[in-house]
Order: sequence, then C-alpha cells, then structure tokens
Amino acid sequence: MGNVCGFEIRGTVVDFEDFDCDADCEALHEAFHKRIGVHEDDIIEILCNRSNAQRLEIAENYKGLYGEDMYDRLDKIRRKDLRRLMKGLARSPAEYAARQLRKAMKGVGTDESTLIEIICTKTNGQLETIKETYTEIFDRDLEDDVCRETRGDFKHLLVAVLQCEREEGVDEIDEDEAEADAQALFDAGEDRWGTDEGVFTQILAHKSWLQLRVIMQKYEDIAGNTLEEAIESECRGDLRSGYKAIVRLAKNPAYFYARQIYKAMKGIGTEEEDIFRLPLI
Repeated sequence: MGNVCGFEIRGTVVDFEDFDCDADCEALHEAFHKRIGVHEDDIIEILCNRSNAQRLEIAENYKGLYGEDMYDRLDKIRRKDLRRLMKGLARSPAEYAARQLRKAMKGVGTDESTLIEIICTKTNGQLETIKETYTEIFDRDLEDDVCRETRGDFKHLLVAVLQCEREEGVDEIDEDEAEADAQALFDAGEDRWGTDEGVFTQILAHKSWLQLRVIMQKYEDIAGNTLEEAIESECRGDLRSGYKAIVRLAKNPAYFYARQIYKAMKGIGTEEEDIFRLPLI
C-alpha cells in the first residue's frame, strides 16, 4: 500500500507460493459454469488467496483461454455483497479506487467520506496512478470532477493533495521547520479569532508523513493540546474530516484504518462497501 509516516504498510495477502495461473483459470471456469448457479466457495478460495498481481494475471489469462471476461462472469454470484467484493478483488487497486471516486461523485449528491478516504491517504505515486486510471476509464479529469462536486476550503484541500506535491523520500526530520510549522498552525487557529484554513491546508497537504508526526508533537508542546483536538474545535464539516484523516494517518496508519473499519460497522446496519474499500485500495 505504500510507505506512510515511516511505516511500511503492506497487505496480508501475498503471492501464493504454488501459483498455477492455468489451473486457477480452469477451476474458476468450472465454478462459473455449474448447472445451477456458481460455486462460490471455489471462487472465494482462489481470489482471496492470491495477490493482486496474481489475480490480474488470472483475469487476463482467463479471457485468452475461454474467450469470456472473468469480471463479467462474477456477475453470476447471487449475493450482492459477495459479488461486489469478488469484483473488487478482480481489479487493480488504482482501478478500484478510480471507480469508487467516480461513484462518489456521479449523480445527485457527493460521498465526501469516500473522497477523503482515498485522496487524502495515498502517496504521490498512488495518486498519480489513480488519476491516470480515472482518465483512461471515464475520459474525464479527476481534479476537474472534484472541483465541480466539492466546495470551498474542502475543495481546496482535495485539489492541493491531488497536485501530488507532498514531500516524500526524505528520512531526516527538520526539527526547526517542524516547530515553525507547528507555531504557524497555532497562530492560524487557536491563537486568533477565526481560522486561516489556507495555512492548515498548505502544511497538511505538503509536508511528509514523517515530518507531520513531528509537527504534531511540537504543536502539543506549544498549545498544550493535540493538533487533532485543535482541528476538532477550529474546523467544521468535510474540511475537518479531511484534516483529521491526514493527522490520524500520519500519527499511526493502523489506528486510522481501525477507526475506519469500526465506523463502517457501528450503529444500525453495516456499510459493507466501506469495509471492502479499505483493503482493496
């Protein structure tokens, strides 16, 4: 998934050691062509135990062997949530993310939570790939769509992140710069009447994840409370949610994703697609 704030984030599904692409294609073909319905257990066993690269190889090889699209065959799965999950597994993370972003902005209303969860949490390289994939699939520009579907300071945050100008590849911490940025955040928020969101966006959208962790520590020394607490009190709505997502991810990626999963499951009902999205992107 990428390197965030000094943590190497990796999925737990790795390359299947005894991978045989042709054998997997044959097993899937048999599962798709049962006399009644499909054999879901066989599909789950294969797609959930192969890495993304192996699944994509299976999908490509399947079409060459049988002259049919594996992705279309997955539509035969009757259970809606299982069908969506299996179809998500059959796509690359960039394609799945691009389709989720389009879905979040298409039609009436916008799913801002999905925009935040994808755009605000990716490395520069991941975002560039998602932007390119979005254009390839939909013949549209992701940044243009974001500008049309969002407003105000929240739009400015997303557009800033989409420039892919976050500092990366720097392992050293600049303590003096971190202290200056922490002071700038304090001056722009808690130490004045009103909030200068431009300062928050400039720092949170451009500083490296590792540098952000130090800025957060310096902020607590200056303000006597955490940066997340300051954002909670100084900002509102989707902008606040976007800022908090960045701060939480910088602090601890596992903490951020655990909260997202919990949020999708708490209360009445479970948002299955929100749960699917977390491991698939």
